[in-house]
Amino acid sequence: MKRNVKNTKQRILDAVVVLLSKSGCQDIGINAIAREAGVSKVLIYRYFGGLSELLHEFAQKSDFWPTTEEQLGRRLPETKDMSLAEIGTRYLTAHLKDFRKRPTTQEIMRWELVQENTLTKELYSVRESRGMELIGYLFDRFQKEAPGMDVPAIMGLMHAGISYLVLSSKNANQYAGIDLHSDQGWERLERAIEEMVKIIMTHYQSHAESQDSEKDKE
Repeated sequence: MKRNVKNTKQRILDAVVVLLSKSGCQDIGINAIAREAGVSKVLIYRYFGGLSELLHEFAQKSDFWPTTEEQLGRRLPETKDMSLAEIGTRYLTAHLKDFRKRPTTQEIMRWELVQENTLTKELYSVRESRGMELIGYLFDRFQKEAPGMDVPAIMGLMHAGISYLVLSSKNANQYAGIDLHSDQGWERLERAIEEMVKIIMTHYQSHAESQDSEKDKE
């Protein structure tokens, strides 16, 4: 019995993915999900409580957005031997590569830009919490090694820029002369990310060293 319930719940969650792939967020509703899953809508209410609860569970369990550990290629405690520049570069380039491979995620985010609904809000919450997980974990290191750096603002701006370029690539061939439909174009952007992170970290770390030197002279 438990296995049947588990399988049915998974069919319902899988139906959400299918509907998103077909038509984005506009057809996400109890009736449409029930039809796609081949179940009675009564079962959706019984197993999930309602549409909001179903979409909340979908957002938490789906691979709509990778975990921080997936993007870094290791668990957070295992990043202690990595420099902040290396962590930032790996996180941002992983976002670029991973996001390009997730067409369903891209469609959801396009919908998010023009229309707020229960699903986009749930998935936004997941994305935001996972992004802040890395910043929160590294907060003390940034305070010590790069004091004065507004990490959420800088990382958020770069992350948003990458997201925009990936979303734009559906209809645009290029941006600022960069070919968005070739591996060479995206490789240019990866190198640019590495250079930008390096420049930013060097600036703040040099500033911190300068301040420490001034304090030693006093």
